[in-house]
Order: sequence, then structure tokens, then C-alpha cells
Amino acid sequence: MVAFTTAAAPMARTATVLVVDDNPALRQSAQAMLAPAGFGCAAVADSISALCALVEHRPCAVLLDADCGPLPPWQFAQLVQQHPDYAGTTLVYTSTRDDVIERSCALAAGIACFLAKPFSAEELWAVVGGTADKAA
Repeated sequence: MVAFTTAAAPMARTATVLVVDDNPALRQSAQAMLAPAGFGCAAVADSISALCALVEHRPCAVLLDADCGPLPPWQFAQLVQQHPDYAGTTLVYTSTRDDVIERSCALAAGIACFLAKPFSAEELWAVVGGTADKAA
């Protein structure tokens, strides 16, 4: 098991993270944060593309933007959790709307955790690091 610190990137991993965000700059930013930690990364702009990428890349975690339409994040989460091949995939909800209602809706939908934007590389590593350990 690898310990995470805020001073340095965690040891290299082979797990893939799927980033779903309609903003190209935010997709690139997440990819840039994951690369030094050794995570593979697939990035798509919407929830429909994410369903296809889920099958292709079999990620250990999905960073799911609040505005990932056309499927709302809650419906995407439900589809993923109901499929036996992906039920163990960690879903991480990302949003600039960091409030109690937003967090509650994400958790009620079975989404594992919430990352408020902007998030740091260390926060991202802490969230996806545990999922990579489970996937290994």
C-alpha cells in the first residue's frame, strides 16, 4: 500500500481514471494532475461518451462533472452502479457548486465522493489513489 503525501506525487500506478467534463481546459488540467502520479487517463466531454469510454477503458474511477449532460450525473451513476461489470467503479462528482444540497444529491445517488472545483492534485490523488489500490 502506498502512502500519499502532499509533498510529492504518489508512486506510479497503472490504473485508469475517466474524466468527464464539458470544459476542455478542465479535462486537460485533470489529465495533467493524474499523469505525474502514473495514472492512465481517458477524457470525454459528456455522459454519453463516458458510457462508451467506460466500456473501452474500464477505469477504476470516473470524475463526473455536474454539467456532463445529456444524462444527468445521477442517472449516469445509476446506470454504472446497476451494471455488474462496473458496480465497483468509484464515481467522483466534481462541481463548482460546493454546497450542502449539491453534496447531498451526489451522495444520495451513490456517488462515492465530491470534489469541489478547483481541486488540487493532492486532493485528486487522495480520491483516486484508494480506488487504484482496490483495482490492483
